Amino acid sequence: MSIDSEGVILEANVHPIFWRPGTHQLIITRRQVTLRSGLLGKTELSIPISKIQDVSIQYDVKGRMLGYGTIRIESAGRGDTEITAEYIKDPENVKRTILSLIK
Repeated sequence: MSIDSEGVILEANVHPIFWRPGTHQLIITRRQVTLRSGLLGKTELSIPISKIQDVSIQYDVKGRMLGYGTIRIESAGRGDTEITAEYIKDPENVKRTILSLIK
């Protein structure tokens, strides 16, 4: 697991086929998972690693063939999906990375 100078472990980007300006980006650090989206109006949602309760992946048929999926991250105490990031490239690696930080 490599970490850059900003403490970022992994930047999970949207699969190139679906990339467009304003598309979301999932940033994983040792302390939190952050979803950033928007081009002019920006939105940022963060969940501390210590509060993550579940990480799930959903694929459609095209996603399985092309290597992308939807990542859903739930935080403790709420039970609802807190972060949903669609069209994420290599979602299995993203999930593995997050789960390795929780343990």
